[in-house]
Formats: sequence, structure tokens, C-alpha cells
Amino acid sequence: MKIGLISCWFQHQIYSDYARKFRDNLQALGAEVKVIASECGCGMSRKIKRGGLIEKPDIFLKTAYPVIHKEWSAPVKKLTFKLGAGYNLKRGIELNMVCRDCDVLHFQQVNDSFGAETLFAFLRFPSKAKKVVTVHELDPIQLHYRKLNKLYRKAHRVLVHSNYMKNELMALGVEEEKLQVVPFGVDLPELNGQKRTRIVYYGGHHLLSGKGFQPFLKAVAQLKRAGISYPVAVHGGFSGADTLAGMRLAKELGVNEQVEWLGKAEGRKLHRIYQEGVLSVIPFKKGTGSFAATLSMANATPVVATQAVELPEYLGDQALFVPVDDAESLEKKMKVLLTQPGLRTQMGRQLRRRAESIFAWPVIAKKILELYNRD
Repeated sequence: MKIGLISCWFQHQIYSDYARKFRDNLQALGAEVKVIASECGCGMSRKIKRGGLIEKPDIFLKTAYPVIHKEWSAPVKKLTFKLGAGYNLKRGIELNMVCRDCDVLHFQQVNDSFGAETLFAFLRFPSKAKKVVTVHELDPIQLHYRKLNKLYRKAHRVLVHSNYMKNELMALGVEEEKLQVVPFGVDLPELNGQKRTRIVYYGGHHLLSGKGFQPFLKAVAQLKRAGISYPVAVHGGFSGADTLAGMRLAKELGVNEQVEWLGKAEGRKLHRIYQEGVLSVIPFKKGTGSFAATLSMANATPVVATQAVELPEYLGDQALFVPVDDAESLEKKMKVLLTQPGLRTQMGRQLRRRAESIFAWPVIAKKILELYNRD
């Protein structure tokens, strides 16, 4: 079977790293995979020339992606947006023609060049290959123009990482029979017995929006006043402005000296961060928590999380849960784990076994290949 994998392919991005592991694990099962990439919001031609891609893709579309800058005037932004829509339409049409011998064309939907405009243009035009879509995140355009979501019916399958996302798409009018839940995959590193000394927090791309960072820091401050103080490792792809705002908040709450700002991390470094974690706190109320949840499980790191988004679905009954935006409940549950090492060890082992049976990449790749072969 020959698969055309349509995805962002720039370095240091969660979803491009996902695509690379997706390819590697499908190839390990005997599938032939061609990577089809393009310019996008992650990087432009100048970044490509500096080696910004993971590696050279099999096919690279040179259709431009116009970036809109905040400082531009409203008329210039509007014109650039219209140009971008035209380029995305062109890109979507081209994707049907670049791998004519592919049995499957699998589109990884995120945003920018691989968002709704390109996707729906890709689905609108015919191809001999089966078209499969994995929806990692929803594009604001499809939320605003809800009728566009009817175009998902032209896909052979629409894969999502959780029932939470499945319900989101069904609310937008996507047919349930098109949707299939395939969890977010994770590598399983060797557990090296490192001493666990810090609390781990993942801030995503927008630290102060929907990630529960404010109640989390309040809980850390309350624990400090109670005599329980651990270093806090904060990682993610959020902006410098978010980092400065987070630093100010930490200073106001008197915990700035505890917080380590690690920025983006990946590969072995990322797994090491979690294996040094005495616990992982995921207090999200929107967005997706699958990345932090699967990393925690893979590294046997006990978790305190909110009863929101896909977190209960991923963690099952092997984590401690709190309501969203509830610093007091968060502090109490964190205290339970921080003061009971035996419970931490037991919970970590249970989470690792859960990762091995449900979320490990070989399990995910096998499930995807089976879906390709269904009529």
C-alpha cells in the first residue's frame, strides 16, 4: 500500500513530529509512505533554505503562504488574507495531483497551510486515492462558516484523537459514520529510574488561554505557604510575551524562584523532563490535553488534571481530577500526591501500562492501517 502523508514538516512542531512518527511506524509495518509538505505558517522559503524542515520531504509544494503581521494596517491585512485564501485553494487542488499512484492520501489537519481552506479544496476535487483526514485541531474558518463542514463527507474516513473531538465535529454537522477515534500516539522510552524532583506543566502554544495556568500557580503558592515547595518545570511553544506575563504572575504570587522556563522541548529531552517529574499537572479547560497526557503516561508520571476536554477519556481512573479554574481543589489533589510517594509510584505504573496498551505508536499504526483497508 502506498500512502501520501500530507502534513506540516517543519522542525520543532508537535504536529510535524507526530507526522514523522506516523510515517516511521507505518513503514515499520510494511507500508510505503510519501511525505507531501508545503510552505506554511511554521516556516517560509528562507527557513527551508536554513534547514528548517525535519528532512527533505518526498514532495514539496512551493505554493506561497502569505503571513499576516500584527503591525500591518487593516486594508493590507485584508488583502493578504484574500491572497492567502487563493493560495490555499491552489494548494488544495495540487494535492490531488502530486501522488497519482498513491492508494491513500492522508491529510493532517491543523491550521495555516494545512487548515480548513486547503483541506476543503482538497476534498472538493476528485482523486482515485482514498482520502483520509486526521483532525488535530479545528480551524476558526470552519467554526464561522459551518456549512463548509459538509465537505468532510467526501473523505473516506475522518480520524479524531478523542470522543471529545468527535462530538465537536458532530455538532458542526459531520456525519457520525465518517468519524473514527484513533488516539494520539506516543513513544515509550525506557524508564531509567531518575530521581523525581519537580512538578511538570505543559503550556502549549498559548500559555494564558484555556490552560489553567493562573489557578495552577495559585495552587503552587498555597502549597508553598503550607511548607510544600517543589521546582516547577514549565515547557511549551508559547510566545516570549506569554513567558513574560507568566513570570509577572509567578512573581506576584511569590513563586517566581520555583519556576523554570524550559521553552520548547522534544525527543529525549522531553521524556527526561517528565521522568524527572514528581507529578504532571494538566489543568486545561479548552484546547487539547492529549500531548501532555500521553507524555505523562509514557514516562510513568502521576497526573492531576481537570475533568475537561479529552483528559478523563485519556487518563481513565488512573489520575486525580479537579474542576476547571479551581485552585483550592488543585492544591488539595497535588498535596495528596506530593505527600504520598507510594501512591505516586502506583499511579505512575498504572499510567505506563495504559500507555503501552492504548497509546503506544505500534498500536496506533496498526489501527490506522486497518482503517485504510476498510471499504
